[in-house]
Amino acid sequence: MRKLQTIVIAALLLSQSASLPRQALLAQRIPGPGGTGAGATGPRRISSAIASSTSNVSALSVSYTPSNGNTMAVACFSFGATVTSATVTDNGSNSYTSLYFRADGIGNAGNFRSALSYANTIAGSPTSFTCTWNVATIGHVIVAVEYAGLVGGVTGTAAAQGGNAGGGTTASSPSITTTTAAAVLIATVATTSSANPCTLSPQGSFSVVQAQLNGASIYCGDVQEQIVSATGTYQALTTINNLNWVSGIAGLK
Repeated sequence: MRKLQTIVIAALLLSQSASLPRQALLAQRIPGPGGTGAGATGPRRISSAIASSTSNVSALSVSYTPSNGNTMAVACFSFGATVTSATVTDNGSNSYTSLYFRADGIGNAGNFRSALSYANTIAGSPTSFTCTWNVATIGHVIVAVEYAGLVGGVTGTAAAQGGNAGGGTTASSPSITTTTAAAVLIATVATTSSANPCTLSPQGSFSVVQAQLNGASIYCGDVQEQIVSATGTYQALTTINNLNWVSGIAGLK
């Protein structure tokens, strides 16, 4: 009798397992994009670091140690009307590609800048990342973000735009249309808010990676991300104080 009960129970368990959708069974073993566990696949953030300065300098570094072979995205924020360029380097001699450099809504006479660069397949075991601007100004922020699961290159066209004070309480990046299903969308937002803390609240599916919210010292800026698994048109919208702003977006595949 006990042997018969065992056979019946085993048959019932096998029947229940067979009735589960195949996708549910696979999901138990293979994390989707954004997963962080062992065997995770698709684009995913590993970690990040941020540094800021109120000194009159032309370069700012942040300490961070990524794994060789992964992708680094580095955002450079500067607050000064004479800044016209920003470059990224690391102490592992990797080469960085600029995705965009943009002033706030006033144009080239604006008070602050936002720039984003990246490097695929990091090598040389870097431990420090540096933003360098063409002139020294008071107020800088650098954010370094490490990603794994990227095949290399960009998807869609990276771009940034600015808005003037009085234009409302939403900073909007340009729209980006991805050409690959699995990608990470990275957005940067900066405003001239002098509040502490200032308002930088992502709308929709974007989430904050790192943020400088003490507007009383260096204005405000953040880096946001959205990991996607389907091609489409995306835009980063951020609730802000009603002030000048600049917002950019890029897609890495």
